[in-house]
Amino acid sequence: APLLLRGQNLITNGGFEEITDCFYNVPCVIVKATGWYTPSDNSPDIFNSICNNGLHQPDVGWGFQHPPSGEGFAGGMWYHLNRECMTNRLTETLKPNKVYCLQFYISLAEGAYNVTAIDRVGIYFSADSLYFPTIYTLPVTPQIETPQGTFFADTAGWTEVNLFYTAQGGEKYITLGNFYPDSLTDTINVTPESIQSYYYIDDVSLLECDGTGVNEGTISNPVTVYPNPVTDNLTLEYNLDKTSNFKFALYDVLGNILYQEENPTAYGYYHYLIPTQNLAQGLYIARIELNGKTFAKKVLKQ
Repeated sequence: APLLLRGQNLITNGGFEEITDCFYNVPCVIVKATGWYTPSDNSPDIFNSICNNGLHQPDVGWGFQHPPSGEGFAGGMWYHLNRECMTNRLTETLKPNKVYCLQFYISLAEGAYNVTAIDRVGIYFSADSLYFPTIYTLPVTPQIETPQGTFFADTAGWTEVNLFYTAQGGEKYITLGNFYPDSLTDTINVTPESIQSYYYIDDVSLLECDGTGVNEGTISNPVTVYPNPVTDNLTLEYNLDKTSNFKFALYDVLGNILYQEENPTAYGYYHYLIPTQNLAQGLYIARIELNGKTFAKKVLKQ
């Protein structure tokens, strides 16, 4: 049975392409992006080529950056007092005990005083919309976050982030940002004059990792992953009738890549044997990209 992702992104306007009222001398803040708002008294920014207010990409004021795709991306201050977190209303309420795959891209702005890199980027899911009358740290604890010690210091390109969340059920909103005060935020200086961290965010997606049950092996015809559950070796097969851009990665639940394959000119029959005997027992995520469409599958290691 094919995986029931269907490419459906539960994030509204995850690429920040839908912008309203972004005209000259009108601040292009995140509420101008359909589906997004700020959960505090701060104002994350929107950068889009349609903006005519000095905050259009690629020269965005905080530095020079192109989006990884499309025309727009968002930005916010995530270190040095201010916390410009971003909240999105999901297109569907999350289902209890379902595992969801979150992906986004992040880049550190190289502009003046914005050359301090942080590590833990947090994600907070909530059933209700958030608002706190503060410009500082939000009084909530994120359910998932990027690994401590992995700093996002790339100012030239974008870093892909993958995280996984097991829903309690009823969650309707997702908030991204730094949820820790400066005293509890680990940093590294990108330049000696480091003071603040301003980050760009783009291409946010949230997909149900598996809608067919953990014992199903097929991800998306003509791609299969088996056996599931697995013990010693996981088999990845595909049989493509036309040249395709194919990517595969196996992740742990913290988003760490354990194995990956990539073939930009995949065609015909391929068979990969992925060793899993040294993996700890538990849940893993197999993620496939085929010609720009993403699918994911829960894999149980016994």
